[in-house]
Amino acid sequence: MYKWVSTKLEPHGSKFRVAVMTLEGKQERHAFDSASAAQTFIEKASTRRLGNGGHKIETVVEQYLSSRTDLKASSINTIRFRLAPVIRGRQQLPIEIFPWQKAWMQHAAIQSTDSQLGIKSALAGLFDWTIKQRMMRKPPELPEVTGRRSKGKDLLRIDEAKRLIEVAVRERDSIALALVTMLYTGIRPGEAMALTVRDLDDNATVLWVAAEDGKTDASKRMVEVDPPELGSVLAQLAKGRPGSEYLFPFVSQKKTTTNILKSRTDALHRRLVGLCKRAGVPEVVPHSMRGLHSTIAVERGATGKLVADAIGHTSFERITIPHYLAPGTAERARARRVKKVLGPTCPENSAAWEVTSNFTSHASKAPLSPTQQTTKTADK
Repeated sequence: MYKWVSTKLEPHGSKFRVAVMTLEGKQERHAFDSASAAQTFIEKASTRRLGNGGHKIETVVEQYLSSRTDLKASSINTIRFRLAPVIRGRQQLPIEIFPWQKAWMQHAAIQSTDSQLGIKSALAGLFDWTIKQRMMRKPPELPEVTGRRSKGKDLLRIDEAKRLIEVAVRERDSIALALVTMLYTGIRPGEAMALTVRDLDDNATVLWVAAEDGKTDASKRMVEVDPPELGSVLAQLAKGRPGSEYLFPFVSQKKTTTNILKSRTDALHRRLVGLCKRAGVPEVVPHSMRGLHSTIAVERGATGKLVADAIGHTSFERITIPHYLAPGTAERARARRVKKVLGPTCPENSAAWEVTSNFTSHASKAPLSPTQQTTKTADK
């Protein structure tokens, strides 16, 4: 790419030279053996000329982030954090000539597999936007992600979750009830601890989740409170309290705190560790409640879209499956749906599944019936 390409040939001995100016402002001259070769270069180089030096990658990134009005501030900061390593040291380069593969190998490939995936996801959004803005014609090819993904958060087994719920409900403190609510609804730790009394609605049968400030548009949703026993307990917890108060009250022991919600989610983590010990189950983190909820829901027949909608995801395939479901859950659910359509319980083919003792290979003849065998003996 060039800022400027001369249209005049400069004779230089037996050769011809063409003057150009690079995007960095450096003037260069290219020599050719013939005038026709030099003219061909001028024609090709002119198509690679950028007016005003192109679009600086640093400016492009900020313009892209400003366009993401569908995301909350924390999500914008996460994308900025993921893009920063890739453009480090090359902030002034135009996006039209940015060396994506080289930058990836220098700054992204050395990070963990999960970090690489996060960076690649952030870049995909940036590329889509720049193509729509006609800054780029197509997304650049990036090297493959290396390494192995982390296994994700450990999940409790169903019986272990039941024991945890029993202990938490019996103790009846607000943070323990927040954990139980997460297990039954699949909401995020921050969403649970941000719920207010007024978010428990319609006779304690629904929760308005992320009503004020969701991670994405999909985060803002109503979630059913089920079983009814949970609704009764939450109604008792909220009874007589102002609607603006937190549904799950908690008083921090710290005198000062810079982030109230983080203080509340930290308390959720500490409380879960204690509950796990008392219930005699492995220690897990609060976010694993979402994974267990999603896994059980899919295993028991819920569709991917319903599960993704319930926990506030925009994509079941891209987000829910790789990050929240136990390995093989989606595959088993699909197999069960196929079996429901094609399996032996279907009236159309149930007779074919009747168990008999006469099995034959595909190439052999069908076995004789007792009547046929008797007839054959008599013929002899």
